[in-house]
Amino acid sequence: MWKDSPEERELVTSASYDIVAQIAPEELDLFDELMADYYAKPSPATKGHATDDDPLAFGIEDVMVVATPAVAAMLTTAIGFVIKEVIKATQEESATVITARIRSLFHPETGTAMLAKAELQHIYDIGLETAVDFGLPAEEGKLLAQALLTRFALST
Repeated sequence: MWKDSPEERELVTSASYDIVAQIAPEELDLFDELMADYYAKPSPATKGHATDDDPLAFGIEDVMVVATPAVAAMLTTAIGFVIKEVIKATQEESATVITARIRSLFHPETGTAMLAKAELQHIYDIGLETAVDFGLPAEEGKLLAQALLTRFALST
């Protein structure tokens, strides 16, 4: 998945740089260090509290409020949301496309469905096997399988 991937990190870093350049250009000299700190600990720092890696409890966040980690966190959250929405839309779109294709197999006027010869043969085989499984004589099964195949073939 995209979360915590190099691609996500690259996008967040690049977009963060662009935003920080607009709203807090004074942080650009420290940008790489601030981003490294953000990726090491993406949670917001608690102002005035010592951190595990800062035994003296004095760091840049105690001197000034920096925008870079907040921008990176906001972008990470926003990108996560967008990814979920894209996945949801793709699934819904896929379901719509699949439904339309299946409908077109039975109602050719609704669209065109393309089935390869091997797929048509498989449909025939399924029809015949199902007919025989239901106890129909082989000859009757072949007729039903042929009718099924014709229905699909005419719609492609």
